[in-house]
Amino acid sequence: VELVAAARAIELRAPLTSAPATAAAVAVLRRTVPGAGPDRFVTPELEAATRLVRSGQVVDAVEEITGELA
Repeated sequence: VELVAAARAIELRAPLTSAPATAAAVAVLRRTVPGAGPDRFVTPELEAATRLVRSGQVVDAVEEITGELA
């Protein structure tokens, strides 16, 4: 939930941009979970975000920018 909400908050700040590692996390999320749109039942999107985080893909995307995280 926090990743999805943070991504939306970042997008609302456009045209400001986030740090490269943060942008990488949002980009990997958006490949699976769409951004703003019409009102809808969001449970499937939150479940997809949970699977994405648990898979390690978000950390992998960030580590491509930052190097290995502790």
